[in-house]
Amino acid sequence: CHTVVVEKDAQGQGGAGGGGGLVYQAESPDEEALVAGAQELGYTFLGATSTELTVGHGGGGVRKYKILATIPFSSSRKRMSVLVETPEGLQRLYTKGADNVMFDLAGDFAECGGQALLDAHLESFSNEGLRTLVLAYRDLPADAAQEWLAKWNHALTLPDRVEACAAAAAEMELGLSILGATAIEDRLQDGVPETIADLKDAGIKVWVLTGDKMTTAINIGFSCRLLDASMEIITLDKEPPNLTPEDEGYKPPVASRLKAAFEKYSALVNKPDPAASSRAASSRGCKPRQPSRPSRERPPSSPKDMAGGLPASPPTSPPASSSAASSSAASSAASELHDLDTDHLGLVVDGPSLVDLLGDEASRKRLLGLGCFCKAVIACRVSPAQKQLIVKMVKEGLPHRPVTLSIGDGANDVPMIQEAQIGVGISGKEGRQAVNSSDFAIAQFRYLENLLLVHGRWNYRRISKVILYSFYKNIVLTIILAWWTMDCGFSGQSLYESYVYAGYNFFLGVPILLLGIFDQDVTEATALRFQQLYYVGKEHVDLNVLVMVENFIQAALDATVIYFLSLGTFNGPSLAGDTPGAGRLAASPPGSVWNESGQSDGLYVFGTAVFSYMVAAMLIKVSLMHASWNWTAYAGLAFSVGLYLGFILLYGSMARDRSGSFTAEWLASYDFYHTPYMVLDAAGFWLSGTLICTVLALVDLVILVVKTQVFKTKLQVVREFELLHSSPNAASAPGRHFSGSSDSTSLDSIESGNTFASSATVQQIRVAPPSRNK
Repeated sequence: CHTVVVEKDAQGQGGAGGGGGLVYQAESPDEEALVAGAQELGYTFLGATSTELTVGHGGGGVRKYKILATIPFSSSRKRMSVLVETPEGLQRLYTKGADNVMFDLAGDFAECGGQALLDAHLESFSNEGLRTLVLAYRDLPADAAQEWLAKWNHALTLPDRVEACAAAAAEMELGLSILGATAIEDRLQDGVPETIADLKDAGIKVWVLTGDKMTTAINIGFSCRLLDASMEIITLDKEPPNLTPEDEGYKPPVASRLKAAFEKYSALVNKPDPAASSRAASSRGCKPRQPSRPSRERPPSSPKDMAGGLPASPPTSPPASSSAASSSAASSAASELHDLDTDHLGLVVDGPSLVDLLGDEASRKRLLGLGCFCKAVIACRVSPAQKQLIVKMVKEGLPHRPVTLSIGDGANDVPMIQEAQIGVGISGKEGRQAVNSSDFAIAQFRYLENLLLVHGRWNYRRISKVILYSFYKNIVLTIILAWWTMDCGFSGQSLYESYVYAGYNFFLGVPILLLGIFDQDVTEATALRFQQLYYVGKEHVDLNVLVMVENFIQAALDATVIYFLSLGTFNGPSLAGDTPGAGRLAASPPGSVWNESGQSDGLYVFGTAVFSYMVAAMLIKVSLMHASWNWTAYAGLAFSVGLYLGFILLYGSMARDRSGSFTAEWLASYDFYHTPYMVLDAAGFWLSGTLICTVLALVDLVILVVKTQVFKTKLQVVREFELLHSSPNAASAPGRHFSGSSDSTSLDSIESGNTFASSATVQQIRVAPPSRNK
């Protein structure tokens, strides 16, 4: 009952799990491990076809089983079965699956020593962090097997064969005789605990979604440092059926337990009297929630809102007992509870409970609010469909719509990977289904830290600069044309020659493109050491409405400076007096500093000068946006300057041939002929350009100094720290740590101050201000 494929080893040596020149390949490493374990016990899987399976055993004997039907694994069934005909002619069904499903299908436990003994063994395996499966079989009469086979084969031909096959399988998988259980060690990859700890320090909320038993999932939570001994763990597991409050082992319905826990902790902030609420919060070690500040940057808050993906089966209709009033109350409380955070609570919920909780709107909102309040959330025994629903709940259920990232390595993780805004697949022994369905693929879980804290953060800052600069330079171009339009009496006359105007974005495209690829505000080692720097993306520091408004205002001011300073230096004082009713250009004709040689200037001389000043100002702007300089930055600026000058000089040199026509009539412009040479030959052009570029650069430098020195951010402090430690006497050590005795002091100096005294009790809670977290 597996999907293992046997391959022949060309060198005659067994591969992973194989023996005697056999190599085992499987969709799941669990199946490969089980087959390899059976081989160690003397039962060697020799191969299979679509109709026959061969097993070697004992002293070289071979048994061949005829495959009659295979019922594949599905996320809803959580089991796999195969109907075979044994060498003795018996019709036998073999089934393997999760213990909670197999026990419901069991007819007897005689062959495994009883259900109590099997439960004890499963509990022991789970305490050791092992993944378990329960095995069972069922013997059938030949006529019953043939009758069922007819139904099965017919179901395979129906249009709705998925539902028909599930119904046919349910008829067969009943009254199973439990054989026993298997346990497989699923080791964590290298660096998983450290990676999760660093992601939490960066302010990312981590939810773990797994198909393991609750005990196994909790042990995995401790091993990967998601849980710790100081935390109180809230467990929401399905209540035993058919028990009364007087019976031993009775538990209230899971929805009632969730409501009680939710109301207990939401009472910390959901008080009618603000003063009473503040006193209650202070008595429990809480800090009242801070209002949002108008500043575009806020200090990083505690870990929030990265949903990893975990859903239950599709929601059912809400129970009749849940009223609209209770749903509204839950929504109101959740809107406050999810803005808080504690280091002393963990939430563990199982798949059967999620069926009830996700099916009721009020319970779903309470689950989301309580999950965001807890430091860690673990969902166990969940199906792929449940993983998808949990991701959707987190993605759409919170007011600020957090960005969710799902990461997985198997086919059962595909739904949640596709549901999240960002999907990451891990390539490994689980196959490539997750990788093929993801946005990013990595080989180890620990690489997620570099993907998010280094490359993700760099790319956010780079793309923000690219977007702002792209808007900025085109706003400058547009506003200059708007001023010119008013000066020329809305006549429709263009200020720039058409081909020069069309090449604006081409002349300026390379420097910002290279900035968007290579710019780094801090090094990789610094980004990994100070995980809190990830807040710039979570808080939308570099790209938000306020930043866009500031960018637009500065672009408008810079365009005004470029146009009117150019206009003033071009016209100069009027010698002939103003002409009534004329525009500014006609108002002061011959007194311009451009005409000191006695030559008259025209429209395209002025337009080319303004365009050149604008290109120079944009290159200065992109230079000041660089956080790091390398050869690509210099090469990009040099390329843009060379491209612009080369184009206008070549384009302006197009001459007539002897026949009187242009050598390139489709390209050359009669009005623009020799214009660039006249502009570049004038001393006033260079003096005016120096004045304009100096004024614009000084404005940008003043703004930059004020932001970095007066309104200093945590990022600026870290950058200064990095510069100090990058000197020859204090070079950074390899890896993620710097040398020098001031490391700890420098790290303390950048902390936000949102740390409060801890306590062994759950009432000691740290409250973080609401934020848009990833």
